[in-house]
Amino acid sequence: MVQHSGLKHYQTWLRIETSGDPVIASCTFDYISSDLISGVKDPLPDLTSSALTLFSNLMLAQAYECVLSKAEKDKKKPAILARIASTLTSLYEDCLSDCSGGAKNVVPKDWSGVLSMKKGLYEALTQYHQSKACCEAKQYGEQVARISFAYELIKCVARSSCFQRKNLVEQFKQEESVAIKDNDHIYHEKVPARGSLAPVEIVDVIKKTPLTFPLSSSTTKDYFENLLPIAVTEAVNTAKGVRASLIDSEICTLRGASTKVNEVLASYNFPAALLAKGSNSITDNILSKATSIRQDGGAEKLYQQLMSIPECVQRNKEIIEAEKSSLDDEENSDNSLRKQYGERWSRKPSSELNKLWRSDIQKCLNLLEQTTKTDASLLERYEKHKEHFEILSKPEDELETLIGSDAKFAESNTEANNEELKSELTQLCNKLELIKTERNDLIEQLKLVDYSPDLGKISRFNLLW
Repeated sequence: MVQHSGLKHYQTWLRIETSGDPVIASCTFDYISSDLISGVKDPLPDLTSSALTLFSNLMLAQAYECVLSKAEKDKKKPAILARIASTLTSLYEDCLSDCSGGAKNVVPKDWSGVLSMKKGLYEALTQYHQSKACCEAKQYGEQVARISFAYELIKCVARSSCFQRKNLVEQFKQEESVAIKDNDHIYHEKVPARGSLAPVEIVDVIKKTPLTFPLSSSTTKDYFENLLPIAVTEAVNTAKGVRASLIDSEICTLRGASTKVNEVLASYNFPAALLAKGSNSITDNILSKATSIRQDGGAEKLYQQLMSIPECVQRNKEIIEAEKSSLDDEENSDNSLRKQYGERWSRKPSSELNKLWRSDIQKCLNLLEQTTKTDASLLERYEKHKEHFEILSKPEDELETLIGSDAKFAESNTEANNEELKSELTQLCNKLELIKTERNDLIEQLKLVDYSPDLGKISRFNLLW
């Protein structure tokens, strides 16, 4: 496992902190090469010692590239950058040697060119950063020698088709000319030969730590734990369907009972009729309904709307019939052209293309037929209660007069036990409200019922037997 813990030099002043997740690839290849290959009788070509060594060095080199990139971004001292680049040069040189040796037939053919380019690039960067370090140390002659060497190396690397940092060529050229000019006109130091330049030391900033098992810190989940036979899965799905059907049926029954109670109460105007303060008063329920009817135009307006419904239905039927006729004409045209051209008329038959349209048209016709029956029922109910609608359409003062006269007539025939009857009805209405509340709570509980047994445990238990 390659872990970026920091860039550490032999001295305490050289340190670049890095952070990130551990990179396990390099040490994984080392572990395979040292511990696993010995137990394999006929290893594959990519599992030979030379191939695994190449992969390990390559992963380590890529980790060092990350360190160098971070160090350049953090603008570390040139001496630090030069030593990291020198380490990369050495690693890619080893990779190139392995690629040309025992792992030659394992890796793709273009790897050699890429590794050669990488080696040349970081060798040039080594000389470039070291020249910067020489400039800081006022060794101007060595600076000229190293920047010139770096420029020659980068020109050779730039010929590679996979080289992407083209800007380095011009940058090295400009810095070479500046260094030569400054040394010729100001410092006049002797420029040493390239062969006499001291090699840049490498630096060990990334440590390989042995693999620890398990590789994941979290508990590994067994993905086959809940695997069940298809028959068991189908039986569970069937049981869920039956359970859902029973629950839906029970909920439907409870809701139907509550609906029937509400209809009966509404027919007797309960409990609103019990809220009247006196025999001559009009309940708030009646007043609100009368206000709603008057705002909508009264009984006359309601009757006009009911009478306009058949006309709208007829117009909708005409539109649908026109669309149906258009589809018939299109299908007839398609059939005639098919007979005329035979096999040359290869398009899909219109009868198949128009199936969805015809299905939608039939649905609309069925809906209109059902609507017609509903409209007739509404008109019948209106005619039955027309007198009541007309009374509710009157102004509030007239409404109070009409209801008040009826109330006085009823008051003359009222027995002394009217209050007792009213109290008894109020208690019954309260009980009904309590029952409806309990039904609603029961419905919510039924919705929350979930029968999902741990079939994985059941399966493992059966396997033990």
